[in-house]
Amino acid sequence: LELIFGLCTKIEDSGLSALGTAISSIHGLKGIVLNFGTCTSIKDDGATALCLSLIHHSATLQFLELNFSDCKKLGDNTANILSQTLIKLKKLDHLELYLSRCKKITSNGVSLISSAINKVGHLKNLRLFLKDTGMMNVSMVERMKEAISTVPSHTLFI
Repeated sequence: LELIFGLCTKIEDSGLSALGTAISSIHGLKGIVLNFGTCTSIKDDGATALCLSLIHHSATLQFLELNFSDCKKLGDNTANILSQTLIKLKKLDHLELYLSRCKKITSNGVSLISSAINKVGHLKNLRLFLKDTGMMNVSMVERMKEAISTVPSHTLFI
């Protein structure tokens, strides 16, 4: 499933919630690409609803790409639910996560994502985009580098 909504500034939380409901009803999804880059009306509630829908595919989902770059209203609540979701995706081996310029995601949120990556022991490919988030401190960057080093093929953009 690939859906590109980039630059759709009118998409709000209710739209993500409805999309989450639809995704939950599809059976056997192995790959999901969702691009919400620069959808500036999205907040934590919408991202939470969407992330929760992914759990319905915990037994089949192998490839996940989520682009929330420039979604400036997303914060640590999104990082928290995203982290919880990642841990539950039992077959996930490829993750691309774009959170660049989500300035409300702080070092606490990035720490949650880092911990989740450590707990998802079956990732083979990881691309993580965290440029210009609220996490830019040296110790957090080092912690993130350590977390992703467990993934055989990884790229970190900060």
